[in-house]
Amino acid sequence: MPGIERRDAPETPRRRTVLVVEDETTWRETTREILERHGYAVLAAGNGEAALDLSRTFDGVIDVLLTDVVMPRMQGTELADAVRVQRPDVTVVYMTGYATEAFRERGVRPTALIEKPVSEESLLDMIERSLEG
Repeated sequence: MPGIERRDAPETPRRRTVLVVEDETTWRETTREILERHGYAVLAAGNGEAALDLSRTFDGVIDVLLTDVVMPRMQGTELADAVRVQRPDVTVVYMTGYATEAFRERGVRPTALIEKPVSEESLLDMIERSLEG
């Protein structure tokens, strides 16, 4: 219509997606609830194989892989390597109660590591810092 200026809608920031991989149901669900409550989209898996399936079939961007280190059948470090093949830009954050020992045994020095038990504040802080690069 004449006299009406058209404006594009302001760009809405994309909702960040976190793939949470934790074999302990309570930790997995608590982590999911915290992240969702703070605006993250969450994909959750109870083991490495299920996480790889989600990574392969999910159509959107997965910004962060938040994975336990010590899990049955596939360790978190192995999972991270496999997910990075599928999604090279994913940021990896490790979460574990056995962090120091598990990483020392594998010769890995992670840059993003949360030790359980984890507080809501430290979880959110680590995710935000990992997204900032």
